[in-house]
Amino acid sequence: MGTSVIAVGEKSVIFIDCQGKTPEHIEEISKTLEEARALISSSPEKSAYVITDMTNSSFNPEIVSMFNDFTKVNTKYVKESVLVGLSDQHKVLVSVFQKLHKREFHIVDTLDEAKAYLESVE
Repeated sequence: MGTSVIAVGEKSVIFIDCQGKTPEHIEEISKTLEEARALISSSPEKSAYVITDMTNSSFNPEIVSMFNDFTKVNTKYVKESVLVGLSDQHKVLVSVFQKLHKREFHIVDTLDEAKAYLESVE
């Protein structure tokens, strides 16, 4: 788990790794989101490419609130955001976040699909 910058084609992408995280990992999730927030907010507006991998993760209301706040703060900096490995429950939450924050998320099943999508966009 953590935040890093990865190369996807010619793009630098902020990778947020939340794979396998559960409510027992709340402090680790909080630290990862803070790291990501710092990287994203240092980007010019509408320029950051972001992949968030949530494969095999489960969240409680407190973590959902953390992600909601994270999304709200970072929306103005993000050009493209791809979410990987969402459960059906997560997909419902994402649809709510999209409406609340007037932001689109591309949802895929694998990291390779996320990378392929980001390589295909301008």
